Amino acid sequence: GSRPSSAWRRRSSRRGDRGRARLRRHAGHALAALRQGLEIIRYDGPSFEAVSDIAAQSGATVLRGRPRALDLAEDGDPAALIEACRRWLRE
Repeated sequence: GSRPSSAWRRRSSRRGDRGRARLRRHAGHALAALRQGLEIIRYDGPSFEAVSDIAAQSGATVLRGRPRALDLAEDGDPAALIEACRRWLRE
């Protein structure tokens, strides 16, 4: 199968998804994601503090752990669902 071009991947990472990536153990991959302009990455490998410092310099965020899941199946009330989303996004 064909892979999307690197130019397409760069454009798509700038749109819609706010540029999020999950990276485990490779600081080089985390730094590459930041160079590509991703705003939020999840990284839990060596040199976490150094990667976080570099990210902060460009306004990006590095998450060490996985955010809790948002369960919207609990309540069918649209107003309650909107408020649940807002609370989750503030965390």
